[in-house]
Amino acid sequence: MRKTKLPLVTDVDYLGIMIGSDAWLNWLEQTTSFRYEPRQQGKSLLYEITVRQRGKYWYAYRKVNNRLRQFYLAKSENLDWERLQLAVDFLSQSEADFYRNRETVRQKVCTTESTPEQLRSRIVELEAKCRKLETENFKLKSGM
Repeated sequence: MRKTKLPLVTDVDYLGIMIGSDAWLNWLEQTTSFRYEPRQQGKSLLYEITVRQRGKYWYAYRKVNNRLRQFYLAKSENLDWERLQLAVDFLSQSEADFYRNRETVRQKVCTTESTPEQLRSRIVELEAKCRKLETENFKLKSGM
């Protein structure tokens, strides 16, 4: 049986769909799994997570040293960029840090609930920071 490749979601959007938007929620209703890969300065990082839906809840998975790590994300309405990034950071830790920090991160995830308005304002804020950094980077490269 041939494996099908999961859709790849990167940072803030998927095919022009902004994470946290109504279109994002509609897309989540139609899919059961996807890959999330953060990008930094246009280059893909060396890690990604697989995100799967189990019932009403989403979980992130990543295999490290032949062991499958699992991380609870949220219900669809709370699945946002910050939670995906938290999962990447948590699942990509060293073996010792992963087991040491498990409970702390679980508590943080369970107590963090963001409204769509908070998420949209956070996205706008992050996009502005990215534009500023890109401008500064361009100036540095061009010797201005």
